[in-house]
Amino acid sequence: MPALTDQGTSAAEHLENPAAMLKQAEHAPAKLGHLYHMLTYIDECFKHHAEALKARDEQLRALEARIAEMTKDAQLTATAFVDGSSKMRARIEALEARPALKYLGVWTPGKYEQGHCVTLAGSVWIAKEPTSAKPGDGATSWQLAVKAGRDGKDLRGGQP
Repeated sequence: MPALTDQGTSAAEHLENPAAMLKQAEHAPAKLGHLYHMLTYIDECFKHHAEALKARDEQLRALEARIAEMTKDAQLTATAFVDGSSKMRARIEALEARPALKYLGVWTPGKYEQGHCVTLAGSVWIAKEPTSAKPGDGATSWQLAVKAGRDGKDLRGGQP
């Protein structure tokens, strides 16, 4: 009965001394009770930690699902950004390719580029293409933007 022996005392020694064995056996229920309480405590600890681990596992699964969702959202956003930036870049290039209007004052003979604006006889003209023709006079390279209006009445002479 090695379980009932004290440390350092062999089972053979107990058999040789039955009185010592009986004395040891008297304390066995207390030791078993203590052992039972220790095992019960250990079991409760394991149950508590198992529940905590189960809860933590559920939290981790929820986090993993959220991360997967966020990753998918990020991929969609990145794709939309790339698509959108490509479209935006193309739009910017198209806008930059348009001729800018540049007012050069009163028309004088010379070379004008597309988008140059000049004034002639009270009207504003825009060059539609490179030209050295005079605006009006049937020149197709100029577009009339603002037609000259009628002269207003002179009210300085006191007439209404």
